[in-house]
Amino acid sequence: MTVDLDKQDVITLIKGSFVPWELMDHPLISKLGVYVGGFQDKWYWNSNNVINQYAEEDLLQVYYLLKSKRNSNASN
Repeated sequence: MTVDLDKQDVITLIKGSFVPWELMDHPLISKLGVYVGGFQDKWYWNSNNVINQYAEEDLLQVYYLLKSKRNSNASN
């Protein structure tokens, strides 16, 4: 399947993704949000200003990291 995505589409895909523990400290991902633990463990994405500063190539790398981790967890 071939899909034409612009930068905002990739940002939406990223922000709709679950961030696993293993990737929260990754340099590209850790700048984009913060983990809050306690009664409800949750990843909060930073403002759009931060993610909009990323180059499209970096955003794609973030998306592929999240996707590959999701796929590896699904196969386990």
